[in-house]
Order: sequence, then C-alpha cells, then structure tokens
Amino acid sequence: FDLVSRGEADAGLTNRVFGAQHEQDYQIAKTPTIFNPLDIRYAAPRDASVELLRAIDRHLASLKEDPDSPYFRSLERWFGGASRWALPQWLQWGLGVTGGLLLIFVVGNIILRRQVRARTADLEGEIAERIRAEETSQQYTRQLEALRQVGLETTAQLELDTLLRSIVERAIELVKGRSGGYSFYRPELDALEWALALGPSLPPVGIIIQRGEGLAGKVWQERKALIAYDYQQWEGRSASFDGYPITAVVGVPLLWGDEFLGVLEVLADRVGAFSPADAQALELFATQAAIAIRNARLYQETARRLAQTQLLRAVMLAAASTLDFDQVLEQVCGTLQTSMEVEFLTFIMADETGKSLKVHPSSIGFSRRGDPRSLPWDQGVTGRVFQSGEPIVTGDVRQVPYYREANPEVRSELAVPVRISGRVIGVLDVESCQLDAFDEGDLVFYTAIAGQLGIMLENARLYQQEQRRVAQLDSLNAIITAAAAAKNLQELLEISLDLAMKALAVEKGAFWMGKRNATRNLPAGVNPAKTRPLRALAAPTSNYGIVEDWQTVDSSSQPETATMMADLGIRASLTVPITADDEPIGGLLLASQEPRPWSQAETALIKVLGRQLGEAAAQLRLQEQSHKQAEQMEQILRSVPGGILLLDARNRIVTANPAPWNHLMLLADASIGGTLVYLGQRPL
Repeated sequence: FDLVSRGEADAGLTNRVFGAQHEQDYQIAKTPTIFNPLDIRYAAPRDASVELLRAIDRHLASLKEDPDSPYFRSLERWFGGASRWALPQWLQWGLGVTGGLLLIFVVGNIILRRQVRARTADLEGEIAERIRAEETSQQYTRQLEALRQVGLETTAQLELDTLLRSIVERAIELVKGRSGGYSFYRPELDALEWALALGPSLPPVGIIIQRGEGLAGKVWQERKALIAYDYQQWEGRSASFDGYPITAVVGVPLLWGDEFLGVLEVLADRVGAFSPADAQALELFATQAAIAIRNARLYQETARRLAQTQLLRAVMLAAASTLDFDQVLEQVCGTLQTSMEVEFLTFIMADETGKSLKVHPSSIGFSRRGDPRSLPWDQGVTGRVFQSGEPIVTGDVRQVPYYREANPEVRSELAVPVRISGRVIGVLDVESCQLDAFDEGDLVFYTAIAGQLGIMLENARLYQQEQRRVAQLDSLNAIITAAAAAKNLQELLEISLDLAMKALAVEKGAFWMGKRNATRNLPAGVNPAKTRPLRALAAPTSNYGIVEDWQTVDSSSQPETATMMADLGIRASLTVPITADDEPIGGLLLASQEPRPWSQAETALIKVLGRQLGEAAAQLRLQEQSHKQAEQMEQILRSVPGGILLLDARNRIVTANPAPWNHLMLLADASIGGTLVYLGQRPL
C-alpha cells in the first residue's frame, strides 16, 4: 500500500480483510478485480420438494437482474466496489461551520417551540378547567333540580314497596348508573338484607350482609358514602357478590336522625364511572329518600292500626251478635284477608283426645299450604305456644330450629295463645311471605283478637253445653216416657238403647238385663248378657267404665277386655250399671269407633239413665210377674166350682170365676170393675 501510494508500484494485491481495514490509511483506490471467486450453493434433503429448490433459483435470478438488490449490496459490502471519492478539506470546514450554525438554529427553534407548547398547554388546561368547572356546576344544578323533582315524587308516594322501587330507579338516573339496589337494616339479626335489585346481572335478593362486609357493610359501618372505582380490584369486596359483573359502585347510607334504615347502591359498567360529586349528590338524595321511607312507614303503620281497631270492633260486634263460634271465626278470617291482606291464618285447638292439635276449617291459606288437619301438639311454633302459653314472634322462620315448614314461601310468623279462664285451649297463628312482617303492634292486636276468640269460644261452649244438656234432658225424658209406655222388657231395651245412642251421638251400643239384651252395630252373635268382660265393665266397682281411647289402656291390666274392644271396632266406650234399689241388674254400653272424651254431663246423664231404666225395668218385671200371677189366679178361679169374687182394697171387683157372673147383677147390682157395696140385701 505504501509503495503504491508513493508511485513506486502501479498496483498491489492483498487479502480482502486487510484491504478493508487499511485502505483508508493510504492514498490508494480499490479496484473491482477479485481473485479466486467462490460459488454460493444451496442444499436440501434428498426427499425435499423440487418446488423448494426451484423457488430458491427464481429468487436468486430475480436478485441478480436488479443492480440495487440486496444481493449486489451484500457483495459491495463484503468484497468492495468502485473507488471512494474524498471531499476537499476546505469544503469540510465550510460544511462543519454551516452545520454548527444550522444546529444552533434548530436547537433554538426546538426550545422556542417547547416553550410555546408549554404555554399553550397551560392555557388549554386553564380553559379545560373552566369548562369542567362549568360542566360540574351545570351537572350540580341538574342534580339539584333532579333532587327537587325526586323529593316531590318520593314524598308523595306512601306505598312502601312502590316507594323503594322508585327511589332506586331515581338514584340510578341521578348518577347515570346501569343498575342499583337497596339493602334494609334488620335489627333482630343486626344485619343488612339485599332486598331490592333493579337492572341486569345482579345477585338475587335475600343475601344477608354483616357489618363491614362488602361496600354496603362498610357504608353501614362508617355511616358515610363510599365509592369502589373498580369493585373487582377493591380489597373490601364481598364473597357473596363474586361472579357478578360489578365494576364501579357507589353506596350511601339512609339515616333518619340516628336511626339507620339501610344502604342505597348504584352500579356502572365503566371503571371510575362515579366521582365524589356523584356520591355527594347521592347523599343529598338519600336524605330525602330516608324522609320519604319514614313517612311511608308511619302512614302504613297508622293505616294498619286504624284497620286493626276497626277489625277488633267488628269482631266484638260479631261476637255479640251470635253464639255460633264457627260463623264468627269465618267472618273474622274473611275480614282479615280482605282488609289487612293476611296471607296465612289458622286457628288451632286441641282435638277430642287432647293429644294433638287440629286446624279449624275457616283458616286462611289452608289449601295453599296443604297443612294436615291434625298437628302434633309438641312440635312447631304453634306447639310451643300451646305448651308454654306464651306468644312467639319470629321475623325469619329460617332462623328458628323448631319451625315446622308448611309452605316454603313463608318467612315470618306470629302465634298467640287463646285462653279460657287462664287455660290455653288453642293458638291463633298468622304467617307472611315477607321478612319481619310483624311487630309489637301486631302482637298486641292479635293478642286482643285471640282474647275475643277465647270469649266467643267460651260463650259458644257454654251455649252448646246448655243446648246439649237440654237435649240430653229431653232424651232422658223421652227415654223415661218410652220406658213407661213399653209393654215388655225387650221393648224397653230396644227403645232405650236407640234413644241413648242418639243422645250421645255414638255408633255402637248394647243394653242387657238378666238374660235379655239389645245390641246396635255389633257383630252378630254377641250377647252382652253372656259376655263376661262386658258384664265386668258394668260393675259398680269397675275402673274402666269410662274409656276415651282403648288403644292407650294398658292391655296387661285388662287383656281380655282390650282384645274384645279391638275385635268389636270400639275405640271409646262409656259403660254404666243398670240398678234397681241400688242393686245391679244389667248394663248399658255406648261406644264410638273413634277416640273421644266423655264429658261430665254425658257421664252423669248415662248414670241417671241407668238408675231410671233400672226402676222402669223393675216395674216391668213386677208387672210381668203380676200378669203371670193373675193368669195363674184366673186359672185357679176357673177350676173352682163355687162362686169366688176377687176384690181390691177398695172393694172393687177385680175378677170372678164363671159361677157367680150370672147372679152378680141380681145380688149386688155390680159387675167386673164395679164396687161391691152389698150382697143380697146385706151390706159389706
């Protein structure tokens, strides 16, 4: 390179790498002459497609046809090309000075532009801030107007459910949300309940929220408005709301003075959709909403108390108008259903056995509930009230472990005892599909209704008891009259048994005296007079003359009798001895196919009947004996040839044998049945 640059050589050869590294250090020029050029070839798998190699050939041919292709640029880069032209030094200095001035101009221009842009941005920011302030002012004005309109609308609405729905709808409109809901405070649980949801993709109502849980729980806890700009990333979110597309949420408390009513929430689809101004507007709205809710509750409470007072007056008037308890209870149920919209009401009282409770047919909602007509007396809310005599009010039956479910829709229940002379005889049970449907005022009202029902039931019971006593006395008189008119003992047994069964309204019976008997609805062949267990029941010393249910009797004490009663289909029986002169001469059995209690009046009636029938039977026996003796006397008189007259204590001619009949008119001017004063001119 040095020899060529001094002109001592015409040209030189070197390797490509050395030439590329040192050619700029000498006054020489590179030529395009290259020794030992190399071929570039491409290899492919033996089974490769021929199209692949052909495609490579096509691309190489295309690159070689274009002098500016990457192929020639690569050759120029690695193997060199034409000689490099050098710029004169003075021109280099001139260009450097010009470039420096140009650089200073460009830098100054850039700095100036930055200053202009910064000032422009400041001005734009001020303008935007003014626009935002104006928009905020306009939005605030619109919100205030909306609050005024909402306040007018909500305060005019007195139906609570409609009011709550309107409040949520207006809140959504006020802050331009997508959906919303309301959680009301339940003091008996000290918790919130998600009770109203408006909008798509919201959790179902009924979720219980504890203090501090989720946004509503924290609003309750802090008693101020809160915003979750991105609920899915918010650390305080509730697990109960997982899986729902909730993005931005704003919640405010509803307060009436120091009384906490609930939480109002509005949701949106966009992260950061709500601002502190929205929360402030919603707080103002919540204040008006709380006033409206309080007014609606007071109105409903007043209207309900007025309706309760009117209903209680109607119950008292109904009780004074009739002694028919069933009719009065039916009127009470109808009035409660229409005027107070009672969903479920049942009057439950002890059945005849006293071991279970029965539902009165006049109850409200009975067919919908599908309740049985007989309920265990020691189960459920009604059983507890019947046993303890204390009322029970529960706001959520799902929280009561001993609640007996009759309808899955029922949520709250109120049950009060019905008393007669301090003794619990029934339960008035009211149920609702709403949570916390009953308060202390309802308890007072239904306790008063239960008191009136107790009075009505006692009056009806006394009236019915008097009616039964009169009917039983009439039956007793009828039996005694029939017994007196009976011509023989068998007729007495038949008539007396029918009348006694009718008086006590039983299906089975038996009456026996000596060897004679009468039976009703007992298997053929049963002869009570010859059945030792029945005779034993009629004994004055028997302990089983009065049995309300033979299935509850210890069979070991009366095995033969209990088996016989089961065979005869008898569950309850009343057996009394038939006595004459305090001596047992027979027995009377009255029986029922179902268990039933025997009242003291019924027992006393049958005992009196047993004594009366005994006396009547004794008289019939005496008459039968007298007739038999008269027939024997007449046979004797007919066999005597002489004249015989039979006189009574008053000298009346009772009978005579055939011999003196023809002479009696001549001797005494008398006949059979007449009084004998003289005989053949001779006074007696």
